Amino acid sequence: MTAVFAIAALCVVIIVHEFGHYAAAVASGMKVDRFSVFGIGTPIIRLGTWRGTEFVISAIPFGAYVQIRGMEPGETDGEADRGSDDSSNYRDKPVRARMLVVLGGPLANYIAAMGVLLAVYSVVGVEGPPVALEIEGVRAGSAAQQAGLEVGDRLVAV
Repeated sequence: MTAVFAIAALCVVIIVHEFGHYAAAVASGMKVDRFSVFGIGTPIIRLGTWRGTEFVISAIPFGAYVQIRGMEPGETDGEADRGSDDSSNYRDKPVRARMLVVLGGPLANYIAAMGVLLAVYSVVGVEGPPVALEIEGVRAGSAAQQAGLEVGDRLVAV
């Protein structure tokens, strides 16, 4: 059962990562043709289309992927000529936009990790420093025994 939870957690990390690439590509004006929100390979379930992006679930149930127009060699946009500012191809965008798309995945993972930690610490909290330490045991011949510490003693200051 632990392996199933580990795989599920890894899938969530991958989906968040790919969403980072998706969000960065859309923000940079690139055309995202497909976002497989779960799985890789051939799409088996089409969830719908939003803003020109087809959202699908794919055949191999592990991970996710984002298909950005113009990332693969030989792809053509058809909307604009290469190098023009209104092209939605990945390769036609400036280097800063392409770098943002590449960094979008890891950045999304960092932001998600910070959000999870913030939520956990906000809900569960963190135990504060102890007010006093209670001696639960003293080993024979130890410095604590020579100092006269006994079980049940409380240390309130050092």
